[in-house]
Amino acid sequence: EPGDRVAVQLLAQGLPGWICADPAMGWPRQGQPVNGVAGAVLAGGASRRMGADKALIPVDGVPLAVRTAQTLRAAGCGPVWLVGSQPALHNLDWPSLPDAPGAGHHPLRGVVAALRASTQPLVLICPCDLPALTADAVRRLLDHGGPCVAHSGDRRHHLLAVLPVTLLQRAQQIMDQQGPARLLVADLPAVTLDPQTTANANTPADLLAHGRRS
Repeated sequence: EPGDRVAVQLLAQGLPGWICADPAMGWPRQGQPVNGVAGAVLAGGASRRMGADKALIPVDGVPLAVRTAQTLRAAGCGPVWLVGSQPALHNLDWPSLPDAPGAGHHPLRGVVAALRASTQPLVLICPCDLPALTADAVRRLLDHGGPCVAHSGDRRHHLLAVLPVTLLQRAQQIMDQQGPARLLVADLPAVTLDPQTTANANTPADLLAHGRRS
């Protein structure tokens, strides 16, 4: 596409590396960091319907949060953190951040922590409970070339998005006011993904269904 060729020229001029290049040129290669986009796996939820901390539940022998982090890294995000305050999360041999201070399990506590910690201009946030998420799906978000939010079927996935770190103050404000996370991404363009790749595993039955499909 003409826009992709222009993006390649911009990259050659040293402009931010999160502008996507022509996939036919092989950039980014799988696992090669996309300069300018960090990754944050949001793993601090209460997991009430699962009955156990789903971030730690093994899927194909790998804790779900680590499996999701591996997917983000394979897509080219870097660095990639697990974000949550439970002690066990920080024993998973993967870089991690505690949730930002706040009341309860507000979903933006992890987002605020990641935006605050990032030295990259963009952060791809992702829930830990997407066992069918693929690197190709993540790359669709990265290939948008800037801030965006995932969409599949008739649903926007408010916590699967590429965010600029300039949204930190807004995220903090929404969290402090106990507002809905959707307000943070309300104005972002949507990128359509295959619904199967964005299916949440909220219950043991969800995990069983994923196992049957994979």
